[in-house]
This record gives sequence, C-alpha cells and structure tokens, in this order.
Amino acid sequence: MFRYCCLLCGLWMLLLSGCNSDDEGSGLRNYTAVLIDSDVYREADSDNFHLEEAEITGDSLKVRIRYGGGCEEVKLQLVGLEEILDSDPPQRNIRLLFEDNDPCEALVAETFYFDLVPGRVNGSDRVRLILPDWDEPLWYVY
Repeated sequence: MFRYCCLLCGLWMLLLSGCNSDDEGSGLRNYTAVLIDSDVYREADSDNFHLEEAEITGDSLKVRIRYGGGCEEVKLQLVGLEEILDSDPPQRNIRLLFEDNDPCEALVAETFYFDLVPGRVNGSDRVRLILPDWDEPLWYVY
C-alpha cells in the first residue's frame, strides 16, 4: 500500500510540473525571427492588443502583450521595414502584427521572443528599433 501511495504521489507531482502556466518558461514556443519585409510591414492588418513590455537582451527582443482571448492560439509576428533611416547610428521601424482568431474574452498576458539577427544593419554595430506604442529607446547592439 505504501508503494502504491508513493507511486501515485510521484505521478501527481509529475503532472503538476507539466502544467506550469508561467509563460516565461515557454519562451521557446513563442520564439520567432523578425521578418524584414516592407510590403508586409505596410500592408498587413493587426488585431488589437496592448504592449506591456519591450526589452532587448543579446540578440532577442522580449515583448509582453495583453489581449482578449484565452481559448485558442494566437500569433504575434515582428516585422521591420527594409529601408533604414538615414541617421548615425541607423534606425529601423518595426511593428508587431497580432492575429487573434480567439472568440473568448478573458484578459490574457503572454510573452513572446524575437530573434533580431535578421534586422542587423551592414556596416554598423547597432541599430535603434522604433516600435509604435513604445516610448523607450530600443537599442540592438551586436
């Protein structure tokens, strides 16, 4: 009986550890590269969301957004203009495109990570990323 209880407790702990709702640990699930495409940047539609956080660490941009949903998966894409603003150091406009085909209305906060390497500017060791709805400077230094 004792072994049976220990086995059940062990299985229960294993199940609980797999149900971690902290999205910080699921960053790999939400990790994609920035897309540098001026046509997509200018023409793509985006569903509504609120940007809560934007931070660059190494080659990654971490963003935390809040949106209405909770039943289905959503998609967040980072897109940058191909054109670089003529400045020193260079600057690039970027934007987040949010696709929310989720009919639920719970308030959800989720973190996404983006590989910034495709957004590097030749001949420079840094670029300022200009993200709408984010007032703080985002410097990508490489």
